[in-house]
Amino acid sequence: MYRNQRQVSAAIAYNLVVNQIYCALTDSAEVIQALPDEFIFEGRRFISDPYKVLGIARVSYYEVLYDGDTKLFCRWSKEFQPIDQKLYTRKTPIKDRFDGQYKLFQDLYIQKPGDRPRFIVPTEYSLSRVLPNMGPALADYIAAHSQELAGLVLVEVLRRYDEHRLLKQNQ
Repeated sequence: MYRNQRQVSAAIAYNLVVNQIYCALTDSAEVIQALPDEFIFEGRRFISDPYKVLGIARVSYYEVLYDGDTKLFCRWSKEFQPIDQKLYTRKTPIKDRFDGQYKLFQDLYIQKPGDRPRFIVPTEYSLSRVLPNMGPALADYIAAHSQELAGLVLVEVLRRYDEHRLLKQNQ
């Protein structure tokens, strides 16, 4: 974090549920809400979504999973789910439900050069639509890994796609 054009160390807390970041600066006892464009939290890089500003004091963030020409982002969210559905009727407001747990959800987004991030469910079909002109080698790789199109496999798909596009541009 920067204060008066000089870098100041800060401890941050990222509230995943409401997309809020709080900073405790090392040179102050004050805790402030921050709205950075980018930050690193527990070794993971997050960037703000310029297309989704949630309000004056809230911004939505993506985790950067792959940062090539074609980018792969993840948006994390948590949702409260009752442990026993029978304890509450559908008319019980969520704020009044307390016997439950937060479930972590992951939404994936692909951003092609010059475009905004687009939500994707990583399937063989959806990747063929989002990554046109991928070539037969990449199509075969995707087909061979169609049951595990997430995480490092998806990163490898995008790395190979970027490499294929670069080779085609240089021909």
